[in-house]
Amino acid sequence: MGTSAGGGPDRDERWRRRGAVAVVAGLGVLTFIAHGYHLLTDQLPPLAVLFGVAMPMAVSLALVGCSVWLSKADVGSYTARVVAWSLTGAVMLVALTDGIVVFQRAAGGLISEASIVLLTQASVGGLVGFLIGVYDVELQVSRERLATEHEMATRLSRRLNVLNRVLRHDIRNKVNVIRGNADLVAAGTGETETAAETIRQQAEQMFQLSEYARELQAVLDQEEINTEVIDVGTTIAAKAMRLGRDHGYVTIHQDVAEEAWADVSPFVDSAVENLLANAVEHNDDSTSPTVWVDVAVEGDVVTVRIADDGPGIPPEEVAVLQRGRETSLEHASGLGLWLVHWIVTESGGSVSFEELEPTGSVVELTLPRAEPPDSTDPIEVPGETSSEGPVDVTSG
Repeated sequence: MGTSAGGGPDRDERWRRRGAVAVVAGLGVLTFIAHGYHLLTDQLPPLAVLFGVAMPMAVSLALVGCSVWLSKADVGSYTARVVAWSLTGAVMLVALTDGIVVFQRAAGGLISEASIVLLTQASVGGLVGFLIGVYDVELQVSRERLATEHEMATRLSRRLNVLNRVLRHDIRNKVNVIRGNADLVAAGTGETETAAETIRQQAEQMFQLSEYARELQAVLDQEEINTEVIDVGTTIAAKAMRLGRDHGYVTIHQDVAEEAWADVSPFVDSAVENLLANAVEHNDDSTSPTVWVDVAVEGDVVTVRIADDGPGIPPEEVAVLQRGRETSLEHASGLGLWLVHWIVTESGGSVSFEELEPTGSVVELTLPRAEPPDSTDPIEVPGETSSEGPVDVTSG
């Protein structure tokens, strides 16, 4: 996914990460310097130098090395968690050792060079806490990865069930219609022309179904969600122009923002094209259907509204789409709206449906807004630049 406008959250995260890494490095450097100071200023026997200074200095250097590793490690937003564990280890071990020192002195015992002991415990505690933190974060990341993979597998299973249902149920029904009308043509009845037209329509619907299936396969084949920054307003205006050119009897009202950049799936144009086509093709009750297309920038989202004066979308079908899965009793009538729903949700957006009075429906897409790319090149939509031909489009 792309970053938000100005890259603010990413920049803040980088600074938090650097600050957390600096804490670990600082703990290692400070304890190293303190041990070195004791080595230079105190007359210590060889064993004391080895176990009381040299080895703790090595631990301090290990902490510095850990900070370098942490600056490059792929731990997401859990850097601070590792640092918290490191500081907790240092504080707890120092507090425990200090308690022992106080007890020994209160009991009349003697502990020489208590400051060296405390410094040693600080560096050792910091290193042990760091290692525990890394282990904890790896467990957390693994749990999240497994949860994400399980969610993706569940989502894929639901989508495959939809594809299976459509390919098994819808295509079978259409083939039955084609067979029945082919029998009428073969029998030479007086309804040959009507039967032939029905066969043609069913064949076109099967072809459209195969196109939807192909596009859905492309969406499902993505190993990870890829998005790109596009001018949604320009894309939709071009699609609306093409719709008016292909269907001269359609009246299209446009109110499209001049610039409406969004960070979305590259398949979002297929979603828009599908909604525009549905607005016309399912409006069989009108000889001059009307379609309204609105694109607006509202805060950190781009809102796309496509409305028509057709028969509307059945409430039970809307309920299935909003729920995100089908049941044996409730399912959508085809792949078109599923295609829209999946592409938009993969883009981090949402789809909502409304009724239009006195008749019709409104489909609203909410997409994450993005800053325009740093380019002065003109934006082109392949196959949509020509404005020749009869186009009945009015701008609101």
